[in-house]
Order: sequence, then C-alpha cells, then structure tokens
Amino acid sequence: MMGQDNEPTVLQSLFSNVSSYLDTRWDLLLLNVTERGVGVLSGIAAATIAAVFGFMSLLFLGIAGAVWLGQLLDEPALGYLIVAGVFLIILAIVFTIARNYIKQSVFKLVLEQLNNDVSTPRPTEQNPA
Repeated sequence: MMGQDNEPTVLQSLFSNVSSYLDTRWDLLLLNVTERGVGVLSGIAAATIAAVFGFMSLLFLGIAGAVWLGQLLDEPALGYLIVAGVFLIILAIVFTIARNYIKQSVFKLVLEQLNNDVSTPRPTEQNPA
C-alpha cells in the first residue's frame, strides 16, 4: 500500500523536473539566439555608422577639391565636373573589381559572428572528464 501512494508522487516529481529542465533549455536557446542576433545587429550598426561617416568625409573632401580646382581653372563648374568624373571612375573600378570581394567579406563577417558562440564552449557546458 505504501508503494502505491508513493508512486504518483515520484512520477509527478519526475514529470515536474523534466518539465522544468525543458523550460530551462528553451530559455537558454532563446538567450543564445538573442545574443547572436544582437551581436550581428551591433556589427551591422557599427559598419553602417562607419560607412556614413566615411561617405560624409569623402563628400566634403570632394566639395573642397572641386572648389579648389574651380579656383585654379577660373571655372567653378569645371572643377565640380572633374571631381565628379574622378568619383565615377573610382566607383566603376570599385564595382568591377571589388564587388565580389566586398560581398564575400560581409558574408564571412556575419558567419563568424554567428558561429562565434558555437566554437567557444561556455564554462557550464564543458565536459568534466
């Protein structure tokens, strides 16, 4: 009789422990996915900010160069035209040569950021043996 009363309690305890374990694993999975997502988004945000500041710097350098060339040539419009032509040539070179390189570099950086946590074991996940 004593064994029958004790059995549901043991099964309920086991079920409760398994349910708690699964909930904890689910929470850990969500935290890992969130951490990786935030890492990727922060990398993208940093790259975007750097690109915007780089673009603004290049824009102001181009304007300054165009004004300077315009003063040298006594034709302000010609200075802007020459700088625009130089920028178009540089843009064409970058698109033809570095397009695949840039695409692969960005892809590689995102994959490294996503796989960064997978390759380094956490202290709680290390095997004691």
